[in-house]
Amino acid sequence: MNSKMIIYSFITGIAFFLFAYLVYVFFPKDGFMDLSGGATGVIRNEGEIIWWAFIVSSLGFGFAITYVLRKWFDVNTLIGGMKAAALVAFLFELGSNLSWYSGSKLMNINGLVIKVVVFTLISAVAGGILGLYLGRTHSTKSDVISFKSKTTNINTLIAAMVGGISSLLIAWLLYALLFAKAMSGMMGSAQNLSKSPTEMNWLALILANFILNYLVAWLFSKSSNVRTFAAGAIAGAVMGLFFTTGYDMIVLAMTNVMTLNGVLLEITLSIVVWAFSAGVVSWWLGRV
Repeated sequence: MNSKMIIYSFITGIAFFLFAYLVYVFFPKDGFMDLSGGATGVIRNEGEIIWWAFIVSSLGFGFAITYVLRKWFDVNTLIGGMKAAALVAFLFELGSNLSWYSGSKLMNINGLVIKVVVFTLISAVAGGILGLYLGRTHSTKSDVISFKSKTTNINTLIAAMVGGISSLLIAWLLYALLFAKAMSGMMGSAQNLSKSPTEMNWLALILANFILNYLVAWLFSKSSNVRTFAAGAIAGAVMGLFFTTGYDMIVLAMTNVMTLNGVLLEITLSIVVWAFSAGVVSWWLGRV
């Protein structure tokens, strides 16, 4: 990652922070409780908010959006940046929230929808600002949300399904077997957070993995540069690092769901899941 990329990412991250802060200031505090799926003691009191984690979250999302837009889109305008960032953010946030919704009582369906909408809007603004900044030094314009790809749509869908199955398997191995005890010991003070096996929403979990891997497959299909397991795993690890840092650090900043050690472990495990499933997606696209 060169110096220009870092500068672009910080600009996008600052935009994330400012608009996320505005949402926090103007969103009714009691409204957060109405979006809970049954868990209690989730939201931190105003004096308990961890602001450094809030900042790290914004930078994580800033680096994530910048990495994706610069690698797979030619963003040089306000509208172009807004459209590309909104689409990427929508798929990521929908998949991530469905994953939480499937196995926890952190949010109800209304909370899921509102979080997806708000994050998509914040990302669109941040992406638009990135597009404006890039437009100062780039003269070319392009259709940034073109669905044209180097592979057929059916192959992209199949790659997403194959990647979704692989991410389900590797996540089950890591979260349910190898690190289940460690994760349970790193949870925060929130109560009644986890769903029982009979309450588990398996459809939401399957959709979550498919949507996240569709995002990866769609991005990879836009060029022919990522067509091996290794190349896909590297790109997936980078996206996993940035996106998961953004997501988990805001959870740490605003809620009592996980401790810092729990967040760091979750980020590490998520990077492994992203890398493995993205590698599988890339491998599949390379063979068709």
